[in-house]
This record gives sequence, C-alpha cells and structure tokens, in this order.
Amino acid sequence: MDIIYPDSFLKGVEMNIFMKKLLLSGLVAGFSIMIVGLGLIPLIGNQMRDVLLNHNALPLGTFSIFFFTAVSFINGFYLMAIYALLKQKFSFEKKANLCISTAFWFLTYVLANLSLVAYGFMPLKLSLIGTIWGYFELLSAGMMGSILFNKKS
Repeated sequence: MDIIYPDSFLKGVEMNIFMKKLLLSGLVAGFSIMIVGLGLIPLIGNQMRDVLLNHNALPLGTFSIFFFTAVSFINGFYLMAIYALLKQKFSFEKKANLCISTAFWFLTYVLANLSLVAYGFMPLKLSLIGTIWGYFELLSAGMMGSILFNKKS
C-alpha cells in the first residue's frame, strides 16, 4: 500500500532539498571566491600596503582577513541564490553562469572599485587589476556553485 502525502508535505520536502542545495553551492562558491582572491595577494600585496600607508590607514590585519572571508561567503551565497532563482524562472542553463556572474560582478566589484578611484583612494592600476581578478573570481565561483547546484541529489 502506497502512502499518500498531502501536497504541502511534498512542497516542504522539495523546499528543504532546494535550500540544502542552495546553501551548499553558496558555501562552495564563497570558498572559491576566497581562494581565488587570496591569489591576488602576491601580485599586489606590497602596492596595497603602500596605498594604505599613504592614506594613514592601518595595515591589513586579522579583522580585515575575517571581513574578506565573510564577504566572500556572502557573495558566494548571493551569487548562487540569484542563479537558483533565475534558473527556475527562465530555465536556461548554458549561459546562466556567464550572465549572472557578469551582472553580479558589475554591481558589486566594478561600481565599488570605480568609486574608490573616483574618491582618490585607490590608484587606477590597482583597481583595474582587482576588478579583472574579481571577474575571474565570480566566474569560477559561479561555475563551481552551479555545477554543484545542478547535481542530482
């Protein structure tokens, strides 16, 4: 004899699976952003230190590393949340990662880095390097997260 569950129970189970996939893919995407972002330190770490010293700011320390880590995971979660919502709504998978990562990159990285240049805090060269590097951070995070999100449970 088959057990018949009410629709609300099945919707609850589907929502739990969806949230688990979203949280896990968001964590993976955030971890990817963090790891790829750490690769930038050997390239511009000394120049960034000089910029901070020129503006009488404190050097990067424990709080800065904690903040960078937290923002990486938050960005990874939001990137995957947008991916999950748009994927369900429009059912496109091939170009979803590229489109969503590019839009998210523009809204988070490009605008923030342009404002740092406009305010005179950050040199243009460092901002360009960081912005381009950020694009690859988000592309890799989106790719890894979307693969995990689309994986059959």
